[in-house]
Amino acid sequence: KYKHKKDMLSPQDLNVLNEIDFWVCKTSVVSKRILELKQFYDEHGELPTNRSNKSLCIFGRNLRNKYKHKKDSLSRQDLDTLEEIGFRVSKTPSASERILVLKRFVDEHGELPTQQSNKSLYIFCRNLRKKQSEGKLSLSRQDMEILDEIGFRWGRAKSNSTSSGTDTPRRISEQILEL
Repeated sequence: KYKHKKDMLSPQDLNVLNEIDFWVCKTSVVSKRILELKQFYDEHGELPTNRSNKSLCIFGRNLRNKYKHKKDSLSRQDLDTLEEIGFRVSKTPSASERILVLKRFVDEHGELPTQQSNKSLYIFCRNLRKKQSEGKLSLSRQDMEILDEIGFRWGRAKSNSTSSGTDTPRRISEQILEL
């Protein structure tokens, strides 16, 4: 980090440093830690937590923070390795990814999540319903089919209603066509 022109490296100096792979040192440390993350994932089937491996967990958190501010700081190979183990450099998953997680949850538990069983997925479902009721929901046809397949309820079931509370967009459009 040179602040003054007199301290800047000349093109010749840069060439010499490039020839001896001077820049590899910094990259290889990060790449080595990423490979440690992959090894941990391969052994345990999940990413590290503070309890299971605090050092790797902190590395992952720091990696996300650094990457957020400097998009090109990771090599394509490092990004591919992280993607392979399900490590998201960006913390926020897409709606499609969350819908697949929701489908796995329903397949495993036989019902939609509750606040007690999986608060995060419960809130995701609540937000989907809210966006749909406000007319702001934009999902792919595939995502809608998955939600329909798992019996996602778009409205709340009312105790004095004959509705099952499982009106999906497809069922709503079928009801409109019947009118």
